[in-house]
Amino acid sequence: MKEMKKESKKRKISWFDVITMLVLLFYACMLMFLLIWAFFSALKNGNGMSFDKNVLGLPEGSVFKWYWSNFVDVLPYLSQQVTNAKGEFVRVNFIGLAFNTLTYAGVNAILHAIVPCVVSYLMVKYPCKFSSFLYVLIIVTKMIPIVGSNVATIKLMHSLNLYNTRLGNWIMNFNFGGIYTLVFYGMFQGVSKELWEAAEIDGANQWTIMVKIIFPTMINTISLIAMVYFIQFWNEYSTAMLYLPSYPTLAVALFQLSRTSSLNNVPMKLASYIMFLLPMLVIFLIFKDKLMGNLAIGGGKE
Repeated sequence: MKEMKKESKKRKISWFDVITMLVLLFYACMLMFLLIWAFFSALKNGNGMSFDKNVLGLPEGSVFKWYWSNFVDVLPYLSQQVTNAKGEFVRVNFIGLAFNTLTYAGVNAILHAIVPCVVSYLMVKYPCKFSSFLYVLIIVTKMIPIVGSNVATIKLMHSLNLYNTRLGNWIMNFNFGGIYTLVFYGMFQGVSKELWEAAEIDGANQWTIMVKIIFPTMINTISLIAMVYFIQFWNEYSTAMLYLPSYPTLAVALFQLSRTSSLNNVPMKLASYIMFLLPMLVIFLIFKDKLMGNLAIGGGKE
């Protein structure tokens, strides 16, 4: 009875816990304030000095009189003039930017999630000296800082005729040198060997075992890693500008818009930022339960 009473007692909250919660609460409130301010500011009139006179307040008038048109009027400014493979000047509109963003972020996110998973599976499935060499190589490359390698990479891409091509960009991201290879390696080591042996006894080949038996146990982890990389590539603009100048993304267009003087309307700029943020927010709200679910793995056979 005494042990049960001790277990039922609530843990005392220390001053450190209180201070930590207050700091995190303040940080979360600041982030929410910035998002809410940006949304309402995007609905204001940016012509003249009207926005400067009402920076922190709500838009003037009723909801129907707010400048919802800012989200449409800013679309023509979200375009980029680039040089295509033939050396011709072409203008990429909002639809083209969105397509380039989806292909850039989507394919690269899938590669960064699938390639480490396959490599780590093979390292665990077939333990040998080469597998140990790859494991040590990944750790060593993560410890060595790589600075100033863009020039050499661009020269190599030019010599292979892969520079400024989607295929070349996908090949660049077809690697297993990230930290998630080690994460998958540890998770595959936790898979029961009996699961593999039972599948082999039932006549399943190695491809079936990997794709239909082992990988489904990792689906939550693969999805989470793919989503993390999708958000990273969605927000990234420097690499796209450097290696894909003929295929600008929305992030590149927003970066150029923030630096240009052709649009001095602050609410319209904020409207473009909100539109850029909205897809990520919707994706997170839809898949948050699946992505943040239980990442434990396991399996059994009756």
